[in-house]
Amino acid sequence: MEAWASSALERAEAWAKSCRKINILKRLQREAFCELMKLRDRQEKVERALAFYKTGKGSPFQETGGTRMRGVVSSPSLLNMAGIRTGVDSRFIFETVTRQRDTLVAEFVARQDGPSAQVSNVPGSQLTLSKVTYLANINDWLSLVSVPFGARCQDFSFGSYPSQQGLMEPSSFDPPLLNRYLGCAAGLRLKCSNITATASQSVSRHLGTFGQFDFQLLEGARVSAMGLWQVSGSPPQRSQAIQMSPLEPLPSSQAEDEQPSGRRPGAGDSSSGSAAVVLESELDDSSRIRGWVEWVKPDLRSSEQSLQWGLSLSDTPEEEVGWGLAVGGRTSSSQRRVQFEGFLNFCIGKRLTLQPGLVYTVDGKTQFPALVVSSRWAL
Repeated sequence: MEAWASSALERAEAWAKSCRKINILKRLQREAFCELMKLRDRQEKVERALAFYKTGKGSPFQETGGTRMRGVVSSPSLLNMAGIRTGVDSRFIFETVTRQRDTLVAEFVARQDGPSAQVSNVPGSQLTLSKVTYLANINDWLSLVSVPFGARCQDFSFGSYPSQQGLMEPSSFDPPLLNRYLGCAAGLRLKCSNITATASQSVSRHLGTFGQFDFQLLEGARVSAMGLWQVSGSPPQRSQAIQMSPLEPLPSSQAEDEQPSGRRPGAGDSSSGSAAVVLESELDDSSRIRGWVEWVKPDLRSSEQSLQWGLSLSDTPEEEVGWGLAVGGRTSSSQRRVQFEGFLNFCIGKRLTLQPGLVYTVDGKTQFPALVVSSRWAL
């Protein structure tokens, strides 16, 4: 009897040990499965981030701080006739990552226009805080953008447009609509599969609504439709930019530069509208071809309107010599202009880029070339 009891006890202990081993194996299996699921989720997030930044020049792993400079050397009197900004334009952009996924951007501008530089008694130019942007990434498909002052349509646009590939303003590489001044504005971005949408509202002197809709046709090819509707207000006020140098008075409002030709803000102003369609195709990782058409109506009450267009081809690899070519024009009842642009892109190291370019403009019976030099660096 005692032998039977001892044998039964040993069997029970052996069964209990085997059950404990099975339970340990099951627990390890559950833990391993949970870790694999976490790794899979992280991999999917990285893949979505790479797909999101694939159409732009930026990288999801780029550093938080950066400084950019943009210089223009040209003939002021001739280029001013075509409405092209002249002189030297330096921009310093500082980016700070907050909450691990949000971005705070501050942009400082030092501008010295060609004609004013010759008559100014103060050497150099003032430094102003021209823009503050806060980008809040709520999740993988929703982002909120807030710009207290200095906002432009390109701040709310998707894709490669914010890279400002063009060498001057206006440029044939991107629709001029993206460079329209909004002032104080806020908006949101939505991304779902192959469809992207963005909308923003301006609450400054000119009440304006900007919207963009992107649809990816094929891999590397997409079509974009965008529009801007503005309601004019009171006469232009002084710029809201914060002056960092006491040497000179603040410049005039940036919005004044963005008014369509032949139009002055006043009490009789009404709403104005612009609409553009962009078709872009990526030939490889660094080459792309883009065509766009923009329709502009400065005053919706009048019959005056203009049509602008552009076609560009560029190849800008990161560590090799790149190039870009563009042709564009503007047609209206009082003006016909064609503009040719070309540049070379030299990457000096990983943080410095130099872009010398040539612009040739035909405005009616007037023809003139211009030399443009642009450089960008990051610290």
